[in-house]
Amino acid sequence: MIPNQLAELYSLEIFNVSYNSLTGRMPETEQFGAFDETSYYGNPRLCVLLVNKSCGSELPNVLPPLTNTAPNEDEDGDGGLDMEDFLWSFGVTSVVAFLATIAVLAINPQWRDAWFDFVEWRLLWWLL
Repeated sequence: MIPNQLAELYSLEIFNVSYNSLTGRMPETEQFGAFDETSYYGNPRLCVLLVNKSCGSELPNVLPPLTNTAPNEDEDGDGGLDMEDFLWSFGVTSVVAFLATIAVLAINPQWRDAWFDFVEWRLLWWLL
């Protein structure tokens, strides 16, 4: 469906919705009549009266208002974050951070002593 909010755009110089599988009526404003038929190619169920692309009787005269519904997780591949990718990147980042900490403690004896003093103090505080 085409949202009626498109009619509120007044400064469009280029408008091309070709091959987007759109359906319904385009908003009937003079602005959309300025674009030629090539802007609407590949949308057989889209009707644009201003460029003589007729509307069938199966299309509603009034379009429903635009709703803010979130797409399903697997509905489109380009939006959102894949959970498996997130978990892999989290695991790899955790391993790299752990190995970097071990490397720093192995190289710098002052930080190593400070770390083990801190761990010893926390264990004693927790146990007592």
